[in-house]
Amino acid sequence: MKLRDKVLVVFPHEGRKNSGGPEGFISQLIRPFKLRGIEVTAPVPTVLRSRWKRLIGQAEILLNPANILRTLQNSRYLLNQSVFIEAGMASARILWFMHHGFYEQFAPFIRPDQIVIYQPHCPELPWMEILGDEAEAVQQRKMEEKTVRDLIVRSSVLVLPNEGARSIYESLIGPDLDLHYIQSGAAIPSDVGLIPLDPQYTYLLYIGRRLPIKGFDIVREAFSKVYETRKDLRLIVCGSGEPLRDPGVIDVGFTSRIHDWIASVDCVVNTNRQSYLDLSVMETLAIGTPIIMTATHGHEVFRQFNSADLHCLISTEPSELAQRMTEVRRKDRSQACEHNPNHQLYTQEFSIPRYHERLHEFVNFVLSK
Repeated sequence: MKLRDKVLVVFPHEGRKNSGGPEGFISQLIRPFKLRGIEVTAPVPTVLRSRWKRLIGQAEILLNPANILRTLQNSRYLLNQSVFIEAGMASARILWFMHHGFYEQFAPFIRPDQIVIYQPHCPELPWMEILGDEAEAVQQRKMEEKTVRDLIVRSSVLVLPNEGARSIYESLIGPDLDLHYIQSGAAIPSDVGLIPLDPQYTYLLYIGRRLPIKGFDIVREAFSKVYETRKDLRLIVCGSGEPLRDPGVIDVGFTSRIHDWIASVDCVVNTNRQSYLDLSVMETLAIGTPIIMTATHGHEVFRQFNSADLHCLISTEPSELAQRMTEVRRKDRSQACEHNPNHQLYTQEFSIPRYHERLHEFVNFVLSK
């Protein structure tokens, strides 16, 4: 593998396609394909015994006094160095980090002549995703913030999905940072099945964490108002959190069948107060299910698209969402997916081929530096 002529995406974990964030992004859009000018680090086994066994055969690493000192300061130093070499990062000219945690792990081994690219995937500054006021959470937030800021300083290029997402990270963008926009995409979920739902009801679906930034409280309040007059509506909630017992709400909890739920319901609801560019939204378009969404930050891009089944909210007020909910009707299940307005929008803008076109353009630019 000649990594001098390629961009190496640093993600030495297996990853799952139905996950959110960089894990789902890489598993869907990059790792399964043979792409020109780009590679992804192979998943590295995490069995410590086997890695220590490999290290024993590298006397120059084990007997280096500097490495011994660093290992006393960080017990995983030698193991991280082993992964850095084994995964090809040591021989790459360009390293593309999509999660700051991997930068923290491998930063000591990055040479000054290596180019670093960073693409965050959070709808907020990454360290703000650590919740809680207890001392441990506060300390972890400080450490994560330092890592992200160090990564930004070390990076030559910052990648975001569109201009709308820039405002989330504006405080981190300095004059010397080269900013590039690459609109994301999503894979068409394979083997999507239908979950049998009672045909007397019309079903809404909320996907994700039950947090204010995801707008779960907006959905909950809006549905409570609408349910007073529309007893035929049901709200299905997928995602981990405290169990819900609200009237008309079906709490599924965490599920590995999220694509089946998207295909089975009549409308998906996404009400982020801040948005990056959610995989779940693009997957909903691919499946062809109608969606109501707040067009905030990275999701502002959806305002420009024309689809009869894409309903963008300008504000995050529960009353506006409630009005949209009252208008939801049973979707036409006789229509083939490829004829649905949202699927047609997906094909035009968010399909894997369209994303790869944009990715190749970016990679060609970076390799020319």
